[in-house]
Amino acid sequence: MAQRMIFLRERRRASMRRMSFVVLLMAVTMMIFLAGVRVGVQYASQINERTPVFASLEH
Repeated sequence: MAQRMIFLRERRRASMRRMSFVVLLMAVTMMIFLAGVRVGVQYASQINERTPVFASLEH
């Protein structure tokens, strides 16, 4: 029984470590996404209204 309790405690600790890693990874991903959205909004606000959206793709 004591061995089982130790096993469960170690398993719980490993799952908490895994969960904290996943939460950290999600937070970093969200920060990168929000930074990209901010840069995209700034870029879109700098585009002249008379310039077509796909003008940079035309040669």
